Amino acid sequence: MSQWKQISKQELTTDMSYFGLIFALITQSLAANLGVSTGKHLAELCKAEYPQYVKYFLWLLAEIAVIAADIPEGMPLN
Repeated sequence: MSQWKQISKQELTTDMSYFGLIFALITQSLAANLGVSTGKHLAELCKAEYPQYVKYFLWLLAEIAVIAADIPEGMPLN
């Protein structure tokens, strides 16, 4: 007998949505703390501190994160 439970598509989508929400809350909290302590927002500090190729990579990661956050919203649950 297998000890692993079969996970439905709905449970997986819900779990991934919760994981994304928790990750977004942590990221927002860290960015807010950075803004309060430095007086600048995250994009200003990245622009001042990193070389051009790193800034483009961070932009690409941000776009991928937005797409990943939108995917569960468009998935049918049936």
